[in-house]
Amino acid sequence: MVLPNGAYGIVAATVIDTDGTIDSAEVIIGNLRVLDNNGYEYRTNAAGEPDGDANDAFATFNFNTVGNVTLSDVVGIVYDDIDSEGGINADDITENIAGFDIDIYDLNETPFSCRNVIFSCINQDSPRLEELLDVASNQGINANVADFEYGINEAIPHSKGGELLCPSNIISEGFVRMGILFTNNGDSFDDVVVFVGLNNGNGRGSMDAYWSQSEEVSFLNEEAG
Repeated sequence: MVLPNGAYGIVAATVIDTDGTIDSAEVIIGNLRVLDNNGYEYRTNAAGEPDGDANDAFATFNFNTVGNVTLSDVVGIVYDDIDSEGGINADDITENIAGFDIDIYDLNETPFSCRNVIFSCINQDSPRLEELLDVASNQGINANVADFEYGINEAIPHSKGGELLCPSNIISEGFVRMGILFTNNGDSFDDVVVFVGLNNGNGRGSMDAYWSQSEEVSFLNEEAG
């Protein structure tokens, strides 16, 4: 797949049953490789729809500079649910939108508050940016940045010089906690996946999806007094 300059794209894999109908499976085991014209190569596992609730959920990913990592790409894909033909929709920026409250933790698990960010199929140069920020404001979200991809912080900035999740932060090893503020104008948390890529700017990098809390697992002993 080749995209024009400045464009974004999504690869979606759909499970087809032997009778030719769409399977409702939400998780596919597999991996893929992404080659960037700038010389970056990413390899990642496939991502399924995460569990969680839009009103009480967070997502997390680790980062470090092992292997001389100097650059990062945190890509958020917000989309409408799979339709009857197996397709997804992500091009309506004011409907397919996710807001996160960003915090970074160092290896001592000390939190550093960052800022609210928005993921949508947009960038800071888009003429529709203000419209999108108004949608967020109507949801009660104070954010002044919206993009399709971000860098982590000043220690591991964006591979193409883009916006950062946590400007002025210089932690080089720790984890990012992304508190979900809203998705798809308040719809379910199942409609956003975030990929995190780390690379050394000179060949290969690693990429994987964030992880989120699951409604299927509880760490509380409900029978305890």
